Amino acid sequence: SQHEAGDHQAAAETFAAVMADYSDDIVLASTAAHMRALSLRLAGDREAAAKAYTEGLQRYGIAEDATPTPEELEAGLNAYRCAKGAARMYKELGRIKEADAAYQAAADQLAHQPPERRGERDKLLNEWALLHYEAEDYPRADELFAELAREYPDSDLADDARLYLGESRFFAGDLPAARSAFEALQNAPKADDFVRRRSLLLLLDVLADQEDWKQLLTSAEEFAGKYIESDDRWYANYRVGEAALQLGQDEHAIEQLADTLAHAPRDVLDKAEWTPSLYLLLAEAYLRQKDYPQVEATIQAFRDASPKSPFLYQADEILGRSYKKRGRRSAG
Repeated sequence: SQHEAGDHQAAAETFAAVMADYSDDIVLASTAAHMRALSLRLAGDREAAAKAYTEGLQRYGIAEDATPTPEELEAGLNAYRCAKGAARMYKELGRIKEADAAYQAAADQLAHQPPERRGERDKLLNEWALLHYEAEDYPRADELFAELAREYPDSDLADDARLYLGESRFFAGDLPAARSAFEALQNAPKADDFVRRRSLLLLLDVLADQEDWKQLLTSAEEFAGKYIESDDRWYANYRVGEAALQLGQDEHAIEQLADTLAHAPRDVLDKAEWTPSLYLLLAEAYLRQKDYPQVEATIQAFRDASPKSPFLYQADEILGRSYKKRGRRSAG
């Protein structure tokens, strides 16, 4: 066929002819409508594809209060496919309002189908939620992710939705809710490795913000041990050192912080927002141990690595305290 041969523009014209010639057969005509729009998409004409998908939805969609016949249900399934295709085209075109309306229409059409035909509604909700998430409409994305997690708790996508919801709570400053979500994902039987790793990593931020140093130490050590091949393990090591310092475990803090500074790839340290704090915490730990030469060496290393860092004044403050403890005047 033209479609299988890759002549998508010609295939679109053939499917249009089928729609016209067999307009009384709504199952065949609606299938042709969907295939015409698909052919236009494969031909690279997104505008024409979006229009064709929308026309297929409008022509063969089931009305809200209708009691469809078996043939109308079959045509309505093609209308659902058209609505979903339109949503994807409008998303690619950056027309978020039209994409949202098309996803709503797809959900409405799928609702007319018998339960055994609604098996991909969780995937539809996920796509719809991601549309709004990527458009930074987080409240609407949260509504859709919450619906997915609530209505399809056993879906493979449910834990991804719960992760997005936890992130949303975290970035909104609702630390207790974020912590609860991330901790639950650690024990979720269907959570994949990405969800577990990402939620545990974000949990470290929550615990640090809550100043729950004991749990931070435990969770950060868990992450560093479990994901040793990940570049994020260096961040976990940094959090171990921070928590250890806060708990008065100075030697453990020095061990973790110095190891991170010595062995983390330079490109990781150059990009990380926590690198200045790594130097400062290590210098503070050395100061507590009265290892003044290491205080000076750590601050000099910080200065050499980041001569324009806005955090150097904090390094100078630590250095000043070290001079005061030794009874020595600063050279400055």
